[in-house]
Amino acid sequence: MKSLYLPIFAVIILSTSGIVQGDAHAQIGTPFKLVSSPLKQFKSGTPVDKIICLQDFTLVIKTENGYPACVKSQTVQRLAELEWGTVSTHQNTLVAQSPSDANNMFAFAFLSKVSQQDKGNIFFSPYSISNAFSMVYEGARSTTADQIQSVFHFIQDDTLRKNYVSQINSELNSPSQQYKLSVANALWIQNDYPVLPSYTDTLRQYYTANATNLDLKNDSENSRKIINTWVENKTNQKIVNLLPEGSINKDTRVVLTNAIYFKGNWTNQFEALDTSNQNFTTSQDNIVKVPMMTKTSSFPYFEDSNMQALKMPYQGEHLSMIILLPRNNNLNAFVNSLSVEKLHQLNNNMTIQSVSAYIPKFTLDTKYSLNDYLSSMGMPSAFSPADADFTGITGNRDLSISTAVHQAFVKVDEKGTEAAAATGAVEATSMMLAKDVFRADHPFVFMIYDDQTGLILFLGQVVNPAA
Repeated sequence: MKSLYLPIFAVIILSTSGIVQGDAHAQIGTPFKLVSSPLKQFKSGTPVDKIICLQDFTLVIKTENGYPACVKSQTVQRLAELEWGTVSTHQNTLVAQSPSDANNMFAFAFLSKVSQQDKGNIFFSPYSISNAFSMVYEGARSTTADQIQSVFHFIQDDTLRKNYVSQINSELNSPSQQYKLSVANALWIQNDYPVLPSYTDTLRQYYTANATNLDLKNDSENSRKIINTWVENKTNQKIVNLLPEGSINKDTRVVLTNAIYFKGNWTNQFEALDTSNQNFTTSQDNIVKVPMMTKTSSFPYFEDSNMQALKMPYQGEHLSMIILLPRNNNLNAFVNSLSVEKLHQLNNNMTIQSVSAYIPKFTLDTKYSLNDYLSSMGMPSAFSPADADFTGITGNRDLSISTAVHQAFVKVDEKGTEAAAATGAVEATSMMLAKDVFRADHPFVFMIYDDQTGLILFLGQVVNPAA
């Protein structure tokens, strides 16, 4: 029987100089300060009509100087009467300030950024990328820390952030009889390099990232093999030989790794005998033949004039795949329209419906160099030897991120793991009359969603399942 496999890996290599290749990926998202002040947004180039206010605040344009301000909604009328300012016709409210919202904000922003350059299939774990950079953030200082926080929306209060990371990683690693989900972190240090005990203690206590001393500088090849073996073991051998020859060299001092692995079974499994080759129209309006799974059953479902949305739970009722299918074939515009607020609305409006679902089988194997993407999203100093400040790691300004790489793999088909398949009966639906038809025969967005925490653990787009 088949399974959904989701091994993800991220490596961040910090070097004293030179260019080093590596792989990285991870996540933690959370904060109470999810957006900067309206004036700071404005002065950084954000148009007035795009200024974001927190929930229960209203965007007002000050009469005195035309600057934007976010004021308590209950005081807006009084301020208008005093001619202090006028209410903007454009209101961009950031909904609930939750840790999951922070993670999901980064998820949608990163998907939009990658899709600007990559018009094909995309797959990554926002949670994994964020978790890896959360470990980096623990040692970042000054502008470097501010920029990382602005991209990932990390909680700025040290105690709250660390406790949240520990709690969420513990929840995700909780044993389950019905699916396997695990998150692992590790810290690899040059054996004669003076990393601060406070930094290694933080990673060990809150990230369960034990430090291993290696001779990265003089025995680079053996160190590379040791780290690659750790990656392979943590991803059930799905990501092999991640770090290529030469990726660790004489300048490498610290390597941070994060791996996340998921293997689950559909609650409503598809029958392999019902799968047949059917047409799929790609974004280039080419038609390809793909194995199309089909199932008529009860699913959480939503539709409006712009899209259809289908949620397919995994056994255990903890995780789900949500597929967002645009009504038209303009995937880029659809991706750019996604937001945390829309995800909230979607979850609130989904209802259980009888649906005939047609879902293509697909396998995605992706790898991304994160340097340019994250720099353009607002955190260039971390990658600059001249500007990076990681004095929280060593006490000296001698480290920068030479390379951060993210690798992910997903395989979606009909069934699930052999061990879990016996625990869940396949629902008989041959006589069910479907109210709705969900036919994913053109490009779509999909996510693996944690229904308990609200986190998007994995996110991607399928443009051509046959690619």
